[in-house]
Order: sequence, then C-alpha cells, then structure tokens
Amino acid sequence: MNLRVSDRTLNFYTLGSGAVGVKNVLFGSWLLVYFNQVLGLEPLYASYALAIALVFDAISDPLVGAWSDRFRSKWGRRHPFVYAAIIPLGLCAYFLYSIPAENTQVYLFIRLLVIAVLTRTIFTFYETPRAALGPELIPDYERRNILSGYGVLYGNLGVGIMSYIMLKYFLVETYDFSGPRAFLNPDAYPKFGLLACFLIIIFGF
Repeated sequence: MNLRVSDRTLNFYTLGSGAVGVKNVLFGSWLLVYFNQVLGLEPLYASYALAIALVFDAISDPLVGAWSDRFRSKWGRRHPFVYAAIIPLGLCAYFLYSIPAENTQVYLFIRLLVIAVLTRTIFTFYETPRAALGPELIPDYERRNILSGYGVLYGNLGVGIMSYIMLKYFLVETYDFSGPRAFLNPDAYPKFGLLACFLIIIFGF
C-alpha cells in the first residue's frame, strides 16, 4: 500500500539540500583561496590533496550506497546514516577553515588532505542515503520533479546565505587588509567555517 507523503514532510526533506549547498561553497568558492593565498600552500600540493580526496569520494559513494540499501533498523535504512553524519560534517566544515597561520608546507598539505577526505567521506554518508530516500518517498514522476526542484531551491539558498554573509560581514576591510586585500585576512575564515558548521546542522536536521 502506498501512502501519500505530506507536503510538510517533503519540505523538511528538501530542506536538507541546503547542507549540500553549504558544502559546495566550502569546496568550490574559498578553499583554494584560503589554503593558497592566505595560508601559503603551494597550488600543486593543494591540488594533489583535493584530487586524492576526490578519489576517496569516488570509492566511498558506491560503498555507502550499497551499505545503505542493505541496512536495516527500526529507523529505516536511510535515516541512521543521515543523522549520524550531520554533526561530524558540520565539525569538518569548521576545521577545514580553522588552521593556524605560519605553518609548514607539509603540515598544510596533510591537514588539507585529512580534513578534505573526512569531509567528503562524511558527506557521502549524509547525501547518498538522503538522495536515495527521495524516490522512496514519492512513487510518481510529477511529484518527484517537484521534489527535485525544491531541493535545488534549498541548495541554492545555502549557497546564497554562505556567500552573502562571507562577503558582507567577514571579508570586511581592516587596517592590515584594506581594499581588494580584504579576502587575505586569515581571521575571516574561521568565522566562515563556524557559519558553515551551524548551517549544515540546521539544514541537516
């Protein structure tokens, strides 16, 4: 018997896409700027670290997906993965952008590699089961399209909130970092990571 899922449930489900948007900003907008231009990690080392993290991500995605498909619990087969990953994912977001300045190349490379691998792996535990849950909630094609549209909306909302607050409130001019050099202020990035942590937890739950 197929039971119609309420619109309220679907809204809460798609709200979780906001955490996906936050993660995309973390990796797609400021990470290389932070490690290369703010902390001073050589671009080649940063690229190697992120490439290795992508390899781990490619391996973990099908493994976690298969595990989730076969998992059984009183909370279902998807929810335990999603809820277990939310807080660790938020913490990884914070630690990704909270690195003391004046460190060696080796330290920065290892730190980026470890945190990037952890972040992507934990994100897999969050997003792979969560994405698989959508089609299980809605059997019909038209409502799945609506669900997908709301997911894109909330994902872009996460991107917009992160980007606006970063540019408006964190990357502000100071005496040492004025004009176009404001983005080089290392004090702005831990705040950015903390904001990402809170938003991931809020959107995720």
